[in-house]
Amino acid sequence: MYAKIEHMIKGNIILILTFFMIVAILVTDIGVAAELNTKVNRESEKADLKTLSVNMNNHTNALKKHADSVSNSVILSVKQMQSAQQKKLFLQMEIDEIRSQMGGVTDISKRNVLNQKISQLEKERANIR
Repeated sequence: MYAKIEHMIKGNIILILTFFMIVAILVTDIGVAAELNTKVNRESEKADLKTLSVNMNNHTNALKKHADSVSNSVILSVKQMQSAQQKKLFLQMEIDEIRSQMGGVTDISKRNVLNQKISQLEKERANIR
């Protein structure tokens, strides 16, 4: 009788060990599958990060181009304004020089000619924008 019980216990132990081995294999497979899934997720995250990085670089480049464009247009505008101011200043200096010449001229015809030159230069100066 003890032999029968002993045989049953050994059989149950083998059955239990087999069960644990099957469970261990399943858990390991699940772990491997989870690890593979994690690797896939990591790869997916890496791909997402690469895409995000490329998008950020593209956005940064677009902003830089826009900033350069704005900067160039501001510089051009300032240069144009400076050029216009220089022309106005040059014309004003010519007008002032002619007026100083008029101070010593007593001939009316020469004064009229100088006044016409002054009027012409003042019109030019007024048209500069």
